[in-house]
Parts: sequence; C-alpha cells; structure tokens
Amino acid sequence: MNLAAVRDVLRLKTLSDASNSGRPVTVIARSAGSREATELTRKEFEKGLQLKVNHTLPRDLKNLSEAAKSGCAVTASAPKSELSKAIGGLAIELSGRSETFHKNSSLWRRLVKRGS
Repeated sequence: MNLAAVRDVLRLKTLSDASNSGRPVTVIARSAGSREATELTRKEFEKGLQLKVNHTLPRDLKNLSEAAKSGCAVTASAPKSELSKAIGGLAIELSGRSETFHKNSSLWRRLVKRGS
C-alpha cells in the first residue's frame, strides 16, 4: 500500500462513479509485511482513499515469485498457500456464489450447475 496505489484506486473509483454502475467499490489490498519507506499503513491508506479496505491478501513473495517463474497463477502453482486460499475465498465471496466446485469438475458441469 503506497501513494501510487492510492492514486490508482482513486482513478478506478472515479471511472466507476462515472459509469453509473451503482455498484459499490470493493478495495482489496495486500497486507503489510515488512514496512518499506514508501509503504503506507492501512490507516493512512484508507484516509487517502476516503474508503475502507474491504479485504486484505497475505504478502507471499516466495509463492508469487515461483508462480511467475512457472508462468501460471499462484493458485495453480501453490494451491495450499494462504494466499491461494484467500484468493479462492475472495473469488467465491465477490461472485456471490455460496458453493465451491470439486477440483475435477468439468467446465460443462460447472456451467450446467450455474444455470440451475
């Protein structure tokens, strides 16, 4: 969470407001790990945004680095990591779906279940 992130979120909020979507803005931030000189605290970040941070994702540089090296998503390269679990939970929450699918469910089965 730094000043550049504050500016980016404010730009996206302005875009969302201009589109008249009527949907609330959900702010997702990386939780602070080792504090760098340019990093803001959560309180400073929220004050700059004039919004609350709705969700935080754990800082997991090791698994993110491995995912980048392997060319796949962190949820595929380290599915049992705290970051992957947080991303999965967040995806379910934001999608409005209450159920999860079995790992081996085919796309067709998931689409059929979605339409029911």
